[in-house]
Amino acid sequence: MTVPRRMTVLCRDAKVLLEEAGYDVVIVAELPVQQQVHAHLIALQGNADVRYIQIKIAIKPFVSFADVEMYCGREICEIRKQIACYPQQTCFHGEIWVATADGRFQCYEVSADAIREIFPGARASCRAYRRCSRMTSRRGTLIEEGAREMLQLHGYTVRTIPPGFNKRYPPAHLVATRGTGEIRHIKIRKISRRPSTVETVESHCIKDLVQYRKYLFRHAEDAGLHCEIWLYFLSHGFCCFEVLSDSVREIPQFLLSVPTDPPIGGEV
Repeated sequence: MTVPRRMTVLCRDAKVLLEEAGYDVVIVAELPVQQQVHAHLIALQGNADVRYIQIKIAIKPFVSFADVEMYCGREICEIRKQIACYPQQTCFHGEIWVATADGRFQCYEVSADAIREIFPGARASCRAYRRCSRMTSRRGTLIEEGAREMLQLHGYTVRTIPPGFNKRYPPAHLVATRGTGEIRHIKIRKISRRPSTVETVESHCIKDLVQYRKYLFRHAEDAGLHCEIWLYFLSHGFCCFEVLSDSVREIPQFLLSVPTDPPIGGEV
């Protein structure tokens, strides 16, 4: 499922939840003339309640408001700018709904000086996840998009590799670059009911290991090159491994927040 298609499905799921709560809902993308509105949906309930809702996608649930502020900083700023422009509009509610890989929305209302969770446990339709959870239809999957955004939070420029395999290049889904010469080729694998160990990578990613090592052999002089396989588990997110010329090593688990001193080369 492509990113625009998945966002369309998520907007419709959110619309259903709001309509069940008694709101009249407009999906901004479906308006014949789209105004400059920083929202995916607008929900109305009489004249006393107007909700502007932005939808984000994350690879795993947030555990604190600090995670929300880190991951949704741009959206929070946009909402607070709107609040500052219309301080007397008490009926205005700016919200961020985060869709996670377990098929749920985590919903947050943003005020001028705080964030609070609303609709705890709201569940999205499984339509957006039955197809996104499998890496067989990997273009724009939920997991891949989440990994891309996480890398960007850590200061990387990320490129998504288009469909199709060229034997001259490594079998990567994402290519992340940062600084002077650091390049990370990242293959994402979704694995269920397997231990997150080096042995799992060596037994279930044999073809990827062979292709990576051929590429490393041809580019042995490039010290900034890193070839990685990230295993995704629904229960605890990513476990990351770097492929070396003669071995596989586990590298620090993917972090949600940006570290104070971002590591370089094969570490997250």
